[in-house]
Amino acid sequence: MSSEEKEVGKKYKVLTDIVYSSKGSIEVIVLVRPDGTPIDSYAFKSIDADYLSAATAAIVGTVSAVTQLIGANEFSRIDVQLGDNRHIIIVPYEKNYVACITKSKPNLGFVYIILNTFLKPGGSKGG
Repeated sequence: MSSEEKEVGKKYKVLTDIVYSSKGSIEVIVLVRPDGTPIDSYAFKSIDADYLSAATAAIVGTVSAVTQLIGANEFSRIDVQLGDNRHIIIVPYEKNYVACITKSKPNLGFVYIILNTFLKPGGSKGG
């Protein structure tokens, strides 16, 4: 493992911390560059990080275009409820995005608290 890979692993250990703290509510999590390139991921389910990363970039691009049209230059969270009651949640993190897929019918308040705690700028656990 190169020193760059070790640094990425250490810096983004936050993904595994989020998943474990969610107590099973988050099944898949990925850190994505704005261009859709996956940086790091962690999953209990076999979901290809490349697909979730590409979907994240497309969703963020669409929402960003709409927010600019209505004069809101940014967003704090995107939450898409799927047909099976799972959620895809996307939040900005540093200059990238964190996207996660929840279990069916998660406690969304709990999931939001976990994400906010670990991903807030200057937070004690994230960033």
